Amino acid sequence: MDLSWNPGAVPLAPAVLLRLGELRAQALSRQEELLAAWRPLLQRRGFLASASNLAGYLALRRHDLHDLQDRLDALGLGSLAGCEASVAATLDALMNTLRLSQGQPVLAADVIRCARALQRSRTQRCRSTDHLFGAARTPLATRFMVTLSRESGADYALVRDLVELGMDCARINCVVDDRATWRDIIGNVRQAEKELGRGCKVLMELGGRRLRTGPVDAGPDLLHVKVKRDQFGDPLYPTVIVLDGSGRAGRTATRDHSGRAMPARLAVDRKWLAKLDPGDRVLFRDFKGRKRELAIEARLSETEVACACVDGAYIGQGTELEHVQRSRKKGAKTKSGAFDAPPAEIEVKPGDALLLTRDLSPGRGEQRDKRGRLAATARIGCTDPDVFDLLDAGQTAWIDGCRIGALIEQVDKHGAWLRVTRASPRGERIGADQAIHLPDTPIDLPALSARDLAQLEFVCRHADIVGFPVATGRADIDQLVDALAGHHGGRRLGIIAGIETRAALDDLPEIIAHGAGRHPFGITGSYGALAAEFGFEGMPEAVREIRALCACAHVPVVWSTPALESLVIHEPPRADITDTATIGSAQCLLLNQGPCVRQALTALGSLVSAMEEQATRRASRCRSATQ
Repeated sequence: MDLSWNPGAVPLAPAVLLRLGELRAQALSRQEELLAAWRPLLQRRGFLASASNLAGYLALRRHDLHDLQDRLDALGLGSLAGCEASVAATLDALMNTLRLSQGQPVLAADVIRCARALQRSRTQRCRSTDHLFGAARTPLATRFMVTLSRESGADYALVRDLVELGMDCARINCVVDDRATWRDIIGNVRQAEKELGRGCKVLMELGGRRLRTGPVDAGPDLLHVKVKRDQFGDPLYPTVIVLDGSGRAGRTATRDHSGRAMPARLAVDRKWLAKLDPGDRVLFRDFKGRKRELAIEARLSETEVACACVDGAYIGQGTELEHVQRSRKKGAKTKSGAFDAPPAEIEVKPGDALLLTRDLSPGRGEQRDKRGRLAATARIGCTDPDVFDLLDAGQTAWIDGCRIGALIEQVDKHGAWLRVTRASPRGERIGADQAIHLPDTPIDLPALSARDLAQLEFVCRHADIVGFPVATGRADIDQLVDALAGHHGGRRLGIIAGIETRAALDDLPEIIAHGAGRHPFGITGSYGALAAEFGFEGMPEAVREIRALCACAHVPVVWSTPALESLVIHEPPRADITDTATIGSAQCLLLNQGPCVRQALTALGSLVSAMEEQATRRASRCRSATQ
């Protein structure tokens, strides 16, 4: 029968009803085939209905639905675009409506059954999210995951504040630090849980098959004192430096976890420091031989004295410092002590060359001679030397998501020579442990490295969720599940798998079935990583595909976006916080730790609450104008 819309042939409503019936029958047959293949994997009873719905959705998508959706729109019944949560119930509800419009009988039991199925589908994803992250604060609550760094292990106040402000899951990156540090971080999280009476899951993310940049060489052990100046070059105010006699090494200025500026510290002898009084001065010649002085302002403690510098200076380890009293009487001399040099900055701009090395020798920035000519190209290592055998000239490379793009010009015994094609004109900085994406290069690496397998025993004993940063297919999930089964407590762990490649997106239904069928399961997606793999023009479609398939399987998704990354660095509110609304009804948002992470959690909590309130209003019944 020709089902095209022709008023002179078959009326529209009966034609659509007939087509829906045929579509449902065909989809049901294919759905049973998929479920039969998945049945050995479906060990969690709570996932059976979700797996059935996912299979039904995949069966439905085998058909061209464009014409049918146009006809449904013409009848005022909407389309099938929003059927992900409950495919069969949506089709049955549409068919019941069409039957009633044709005067055909519809049993009340069928209507009630559809309504209950649709209601269950709305709550099933919330249940799956609860199984993974624990009970929600509100029925529609978006969860917040925060990456905790080494400093969190020694700063309980920070961890407690984050839990109190809404951190539902603490993420630990197992690529960095060691077990002692992880144990300290987890101990602070557990203590905050008990003290606040609020749950917070611990996720430990393995290294997996993701390529990363190697270590970066330390910069010069010089304290560069910078002075803020006006448009005429005159100093606006002096720079504060803390002379530290505690025995700790000096360091550059930084910010604490609350975003507050922390002055630079210079290590000095404790006995010499005890003789300094406010109003005294400290004279020295800096690394460039210039005469400079520090004005003593206040004694902060027995081992700390605050002083001010009105001129810029470079102070190196071993710089001679001379004490001059307020009466101008010269006192004792000492030398500056050890200094913790920060990592050197590897800065690249569009058009610059960069060598991706085969070894993990510390990376460094480009070197130039006295005439400004290039003496040595900037370089950075790659964590897997075997990948260079797969690289070829003309392929693209991305570093740290889509922040730095490059073209491979040559591959030789030293590594891959890159030409930077995308970066800020003002320059971008490359650091250690940043993700490397090679979208044009098929990479066959083990899903779990030897280091990952060695870490699993600790993860199974201390974590609630294991992070699998890059899953390329169902075999990766099977390997992780089998590895977890070999450790005590491994079967109880939740799993969150990262989707970053085309192969992973193509196999996403199987990844979900193999994971969620046996463990509490979630998917994580990064806008930056997806843009690096699919390009900026293909990234939105990849995001939509992940959302749709996870909605069918009622699987929560953890999203990380550039806007979220900037919120922990710059104090909100900013324009970036409105960009997080594009994530929609995300089940979980991932934040990295930064100076403004507490402010970001507060702002995001308010935004999510407002979005949930709006969703509740839209779902509520409309009141009459007289009420």
